[in-house]
Amino acid sequence: DLDPRQGVPGHRHRRHQIAVTDGGLITVLAERAAWIVPGNRAMFIPAGVPHSIRNTARTRISGVYFDPASSPPLPRSCTVLAASPLLIELTRAVVAQPVPRSPD
Repeated sequence: DLDPRQGVPGHRHRRHQIAVTDGGLITVLAERAAWIVPGNRAMFIPAGVPHSIRNTARTRISGVYFDPASSPPLPRSCTVLAASPLLIELTRAVVAQPVPRSPD
């Protein structure tokens, strides 16, 4: 959960990330570009890409991470995705699972 204008400072992950918002609007800054991601969209961020997140209102972000070695070929740069109700519910279900997490 992000409070208004809290954002997430620059960082990167060893795994690919799909970030989904539950309402709200985020701006993802990466690769010398900015993507505006409303609640009906998701953001794919490839492994190793430095990025930060800005928000103006209270926003909940759910992130799902997966190993690039075990995934099918995916874009090499950040991509905005349609966030179907199925993707949103699958993300919520995965995030709700009590699975051990690595520090990154």
